[in-house]
Amino acid sequence: MRPLLLIGMLSAVLALAGCATGNPPRIVKEEPPRLMLVGVDQIPKDIQATPTYVVFDNSTSMTNYLREALAKRGFQITSQPEEARYVIRISGEFHSKGRINVKPTELGPIFDNADAAIRKRDYSVTPDVGDTLNSVTANAYASQMLNAGYLHGVSVGIVGALLEATGLAGRFNEMVAGDPKGFCIKDCEDRAFSRQHARVEAFLTLENVQIARFGRAAEAYQPAFVPQALILMALDGTVNAILEGTQR
Repeated sequence: MRPLLLIGMLSAVLALAGCATGNPPRIVKEEPPRLMLVGVDQIPKDIQATPTYVVFDNSTSMTNYLREALAKRGFQITSQPEEARYVIRISGEFHSKGRINVKPTELGPIFDNADAAIRKRDYSVTPDVGDTLNSVTANAYASQMLNAGYLHGVSVGIVGALLEATGLAGRFNEMVAGDPKGFCIKDCEDRAFSRQHARVEAFLTLENVQIARFGRAAEAYQPAFVPQALILMALDGTVNAILEGTQR
């Protein structure tokens, strides 16, 4: 009985495999990084000339960077929330599902860990990160500001900080090099792909009353693992919403 049972099981597997391979391969369309709207951009026109407190949740380095960047664009930034009329509180997260699985991970600590890593490795980061913005003209958009030397440096450390935070650091090379799910019989064409998503969201309050929720999300479906590009796209787009809101 046992030989007959094993032969039957083997025949079923081979039949299933033959059926799968007999069909034409399924075409998986790669989706390059794209930017999406989060909430509604409702930025008061007077915000640039009004005392404003800006904070990125759980990230001292990104809070300082955004304050300096906005101050250089003419915003009246204060470090004391009680002195502010407007408060912009920003947060973010990243996750990935597919070949590379990353649980939803808060961005604040990732930024701080990446910042610490580039300083430890002696990248060209000045104590006053705002110095990297001196060449930006008065009419520059956030994309020009946020692609300055500081964020280029931080992006180097984002992947490492993200993998450390999620416990994937020791397994990442294995996940990229081999198929972590083993032998594939059906729907194998997209096994190399990951749906990656970064989201940055801001809440704007006026005298302790929320008046707007806005931000940007960046997403990609592709084999390449690009968290740093998606995170900076979402951050860039969110700050763009603030700058463009003052020009309407």
